[in-house]
Amino acid sequence: MLELDVAGLAATRFVTSPLCETLRAVALLGRPDPPSVNRPWVRWARGELERRPLRLPRLWPLIVTDLPYWPEFLFPAPTGKSPGLEEELACLRTVPDEPVRASLRRIFGVDRWPDTATVEVLLGAPRARLLGALRSPATTSALARRFGVTPGAVSQHLAVLHRSGLVDRQRSGRMVLYQTSALGLALLGAADVSTRAGSL
Repeated sequence: MLELDVAGLAATRFVTSPLCETLRAVALLGRPDPPSVNRPWVRWARGELERRPLRLPRLWPLIVTDLPYWPEFLFPAPTGKSPGLEEELACLRTVPDEPVRASLRRIFGVDRWPDTATVEVLLGAPRARLLGALRSPATTSALARRFGVTPGAVSQHLAVLHRSGLVDRQRSGRMVLYQTSALGLALLGAADVSTRAGSL
């Protein structure tokens, strides 16, 4: 049960936030198995993104995680009854640095992704291992053999990493090779992400 005092109740509003809806849509795109009610939209959106890729390298690691919460600064309280997306984005851009850092500390425990644990918190252990393994180019089937899982499981993780701009892919004859992108290498930093064979 949620308890509110008089001041909290007076400050409560019920409005539709375009920014909040957009962020929730991004999170849906990152889920390997979205809820059935959302699957038609997810299939449509993924098809559109295959034709016109949209890279969200700074947002994706904050939204697409295995954590139950998102950084609060991404969801500023709407200022009116029907706020527009541009209005909410403008509000988001005015959030001072310290509340952003405090929010990141509460959610991730750190201000930025300096060690292996941080990378795994942001991406999940399977994707972090794939990202580390892809310092050298590899195919989906080669990765599946290396980690002892199905190619389908690897493909799901690679799709998320590719959409987030952390992995590049290139066709070589009949093969598609994946490799950690410059952004992915920056995220890994000096971390010694484990690449030993293990269960994804």
